[in-house]
Amino acid sequence: LTPVSGPSDGGTNVTLEFSVDLEEDSTLAYSCSFGDVELISAKVLARGVVQCVSPRSRISGPRFVRLSMNSGVDYSNALQFDYVQTIRVISMNPTRGPYQGGTVVTVYGSNFEHTMSVACVFGEIASVEARFVSSEQVTCTTPAVATPGTLPGVVTTNGYDQSSQARFEFFGVAQIRSVSVSTSPPI
Repeated sequence: LTPVSGPSDGGTNVTLEFSVDLEEDSTLAYSCSFGDVELISAKVLARGVVQCVSPRSRISGPRFVRLSMNSGVDYSNALQFDYVQTIRVISMNPTRGPYQGGTVVTVYGSNFEHTMSVACVFGEIASVEARFVSSEQVTCTTPAVATPGTLPGVVTTNGYDQSSQARFEFFGVAQIRSVSVSTSPPI
């Protein structure tokens, strides 16, 4: 089961792998069950691999995910998927740094979780490891980007789903090309 958690707002692409080949037959009604939530249609990605989109859950916490190949009559074994509160980013400080990267940014928000996958993502450039400080704060170091510009910055705690965003401006740094010394005549 990948990932093992996702926001209670739903929308996480959850991949289940099985030890048997599943037929990519359109006549079979593959569906996933997330606890007691209604059946969600499943898509066969490859032999033995299916994907379901997690539905919205009214409460956070663990749910057992199972696959049915006959519209909910019979099910596979259950694997645990944890619904977590949806992460929100409110702001970043600082909001600007050099495009060469290396700026330590504090991200403020809510519902951050201390997981092995907590990371900051700037645009679609790269995911960088974040340091969990509290449920309302993480820090990360900006990556290098190809050119100056403003990119969205988000936080992920499962490596897949992303928070709301704040903007971060990557700027060019002035480079000294030469130094000239001028002397004035003595008085």
